[in-house]
Amino acid sequence: MRTPDSQEPQLVGPRRRRPAGLGQRGEGPVGYVLVAALLAILAIGVVPAMRTDVAGVFGQVLGGLFRDTGSVAAPGGAAPAPGGNPAPGGSPAPGGTAAPGGTAAPGGSPGPGGGSPPASGQPFVDIAGPAAVPSRDEYGVPASVTVAQAILESRWGKSKLATESNNYFGIKCHGGKAGGVATGCRTYRTRECDSDGCHYVDAQFRVYASMADSFRDHAVFLRNNPRYAEAFRHTDDPERFARELQRAGYATDPQYADSLVKLIRRYHLERYDG
Repeated sequence: MRTPDSQEPQLVGPRRRRPAGLGQRGEGPVGYVLVAALLAILAIGVVPAMRTDVAGVFGQVLGGLFRDTGSVAAPGGAAPAPGGNPAPGGSPAPGGTAAPGGTAAPGGSPGPGGGSPPASGQPFVDIAGPAAVPSRDEYGVPASVTVAQAILESRWGKSKLATESNNYFGIKCHGGKAGGVATGCRTYRTRECDSDGCHYVDAQFRVYASMADSFRDHAVFLRNNPRYAEAFRHTDDPERFARELQRAGYATDPQYADSLVKLIRRYHLERYDG
């Protein structure tokens, strides 16, 4: 019967007798590579912080190992770009909320000349709250509801419609007419959904001289639309008012009223209801 020494005398025997001679002439470059790989693996096991340095030196040999374990960044030391992080400066835009008339208001970054939108959170509320009081006094829409709707529908005043046209609710022009409050119309590319599906179209939206004018026209829209009559029976209860708007079909998002109520409570918007 053959012994292990007789099977591979040239590999097993010499290595056991001459452990210090692995780097001697005759071993070939393969021996150097194996030694380097062995030392690298031992170093990684003892000092995890050495992983990146070892990968830089022995990347060609151990690259596959590191890629499998995910321990080493891409070549050049660059870490993968973080994914899923919200954009700086506020909450993600609420999804599924339709502007009056069933059209999703155009979003996106402010265009050239659009000015700087108000900051998110309390600074926006401090501007929008007083702007909603005149329409409350004239048409009965709770100011707290107006402000909460403006937050959701304009993404804290950062939508293109808001920054370029002071349009916080996505109210359209009809037949090229801007109505009695807006100063004119402006065309935007927007996404609409109907029985045939969703598609992009060019639509005209109203342009306002100020936030207060946008709020006023929004109040006119609600007051003059019979479908929202039930909501106006609860002008002294902003949360009920918000829920009646949803029941009447104001928005397609089933959580729309809940979102309004949360904003009203979180920012104490009822203080603007008088």
